[in-house]
Amino acid sequence: MPEHASFSFSLHSLEQTARLGGLLARAIQRVNPGALLLYGPLGAGKTTLSRYLVEHLPGGECAEVASPSFTIANIYCTAPVVHHFDLYRLEYGGLDEALEESFDDPDVLTLVE
Repeated sequence: MPEHASFSFSLHSLEQTARLGGLLARAIQRVNPGALLLYGPLGAGKTTLSRYLVEHLPGGECAEVASPSFTIANIYCTAPVVHHFDLYRLEYGGLDEALEESFDDPDVLTLVE
């Protein structure tokens, strides 16, 4: 069974959020954790952190990061490829089989809000 780490951050500005996004992007380029769960109330900055993280990955300068609330998933052609999910609307349903596979793909970073 793989080890799982849990970290909690309180960020108080966009500058702090941007810095954490950059730090995460650098760490992910060394060791892809496979998936990151971003948890917090509506408006906490989960999508903003995702945007800064993606923008700092190779290829991220062309990515248009947006909340996947209505689309359920956004895919960004970065290195590694990022699959960005917002599972809020799936409380009664499940993920499409193809989307489920992204969790097992070692070449994909899965961000889940």
